[in-house]
Amino acid sequence: MTFALQERERALRVNERRAEEIDSQVRQEVDLQLAQDRINEANFDPERPSGTLVDVFG
Repeated sequence: MTFALQERERALRVNERRAEEIDSQVRQEVDLQLAQDRINEANFDPERPSGTLVDVFG
């Protein structure tokens, strides 16, 4: 019985880790899209020096 309980607890931990990894991946994709949107919104300015930094973190 003890082994079955430990096996079930292990399965629960594995599932929790997978869910956390998926959440992390989704957050990264959203952050990447937001950063790309901010870069795209930065209007071209011929007066702006080449290599000017764009704040992608808001």
